[in-house]
Formats: sequence, C-alpha cells, structure tokens
Amino acid sequence: MGAGWHTVPRNPAKGWLPGLKVDGDVNQLPTIAIVASYDTFGAAPALSVGSDSNGSGVVALLEIARLFSLLYSNPKTRGRYNLLFGLTSGGPYNYNGTHKWLRSFDQRLRESIDYAICLNSIGSWDNELWIHVSKPPENAYIKQMFEGFAEVAEELGLKLA
Repeated sequence: MGAGWHTVPRNPAKGWLPGLKVDGDVNQLPTIAIVASYDTFGAAPALSVGSDSNGSGVVALLEIARLFSLLYSNPKTRGRYNLLFGLTSGGPYNYNGTHKWLRSFDQRLRESIDYAICLNSIGSWDNELWIHVSKPPENAYIKQMFEGFAEVAEELGLKLA
C-alpha cells in the first residue's frame, strides 16, 4: 500500500462465544454484548488522531475476546452466558453503525441480550472507571461481576464511578 488516503469498508466485525448449557436446559442462554466503535470523528480526517478516538476501546475489546476465547475453549471454564463481540462504525453519529448491526440479528438473539458493555473511549479518564447500568443487577452472576470490577478497581487505585 502506498502513502495517502485509502477507503476502508465500514462493515462491523463480530465474534460469538457460545455459553455452556446444562443438560436438560431447554431455555436459550442469555447473552452479554461487548461492543466498541472503531472510528473517530474530527473536522478533517487528519485531525482524527489519538489512541483514544477510539483505539482504546478496540484494543480492549480484542484483548477481552482473546481472553474469553481461551476460557470458553474448555467446557470446565465456559460461562453460562453467550458472549457477542462487535466492532462497529458510526459511533460519533449517535452509534448509527451499532444500531444497524443490532438490527441485522435475528429477533431472538436481540431479545436474549441481558447486558451490553460499551468500551468506547475508555482511555480518556485518568484513574476513573465508569460503569452505567439502567437498573440494579438482580442476577447473582452479574452482581458478582460488578463486585469483581469494584475489587480490581480498588486494587489498581482507580475510582469507580
């Protein structure tokens, strides 16, 4: 590839790790969606620079997907949640790419998503980790996950907001 600007397709990238169903369980497993936008926004393309617009979220998503793929490769360490990973475009435009990506899935999959974790711009806050939930977690597994976030944040000296 030579120097200069090149057109990059604006297609979402996705990954899927199926959770482990217990014998006799006929219910569909719930899904956790982990997403990040891979694009930036600037007045001109040359002004869209920086490792956080949105390189930090992309790198985090890829590393999380790598680690969970190792865990999920063994039935003994596979979780009871399906994991859906998505890198989408259109983040600066009201997450238009994420909306389109989610609409492309079967309705049953969309309805199985219990939690969504958005990793956009996670490198922009000094010593703060932001977690937003639309309602308090009722599921014991998810409560345990949030408690784990809090413990790790404390160990790393991060403020959990």
